[in-house]
Amino acid sequence: MRPEHLQNDDLIMVLEEPYIKDGKYGQQGYAVVKLERTGELFTAPFNTTSWDRLVRGFGEDSQLWLNKKAKASLETQTIRGEEKQVVFWTCYVEPQKNLPSD
Repeated sequence: MRPEHLQNDDLIMVLEEPYIKDGKYGQQGYAVVKLERTGELFTAPFNTTSWDRLVRGFGEDSQLWLNKKAKASLETQTIRGEEKQVVFWTCYVEPQKNLPSD
């Protein structure tokens, strides 16, 4: 999943347990997710900031992440001298619905 696939405030649902993999620039977290807006499935990479936020919100037990939602925030940042779109994820909680009044 790349920033081009996303719009600000898009939601994803975690479908498989997240995992950590060694990469070119160190360890990075990943999870198979469904993009709620389109229904498409992706393997989403999570930068360190996003991973830390999701661990704090969903917990360290990867089973607890299943069927949870995260919300995208797209920001432009300078990375290694280039302007790039960066995705930051936060835990998403459905808004509380109003109770019917009698």
